Amino acid sequence: MQKSFIAAAAAATIGIGALGVGTTLAAEKAPGPGVDSLITAIADKFHLSTAEVQTVFDEQRTKMEAERKTIMESRLAERVASGKITQAQADAIKAHRDTRPNFHAHMGGLGRPRNDR
Repeated sequence: MQKSFIAAAAAATIGIGALGVGTTLAAEKAPGPGVDSLITAIADKFHLSTAEVQTVFDEQRTKMEAERKTIMESRLAERVASGKITQAQADAIKAHRDTRPNFHAHMGGLGRPRNDR
């Protein structure tokens, strides 16, 4: 009986955790209707035009993308220096990233700080 309860609790915890991770990853993808409604809500709340709020969102997105690219390039350089990958592999990864505007979103957030290393 106790083993069944523990197994059920573990399964529920894993399921809830997976749901949270999926929701977080979905929220990090390209902006959509949720962002539009957020922009409108902020504009209404603080008596701003939606264009002003959209400008701030766009500027912040551009800044964050540049930061992610810098972090990714730094990590690639570290991996080349440590011999984990070759410079040719690093160059191929960079070239591939540059052809895909949302590359980091499709790679599970490559370039974001992670604590598992």
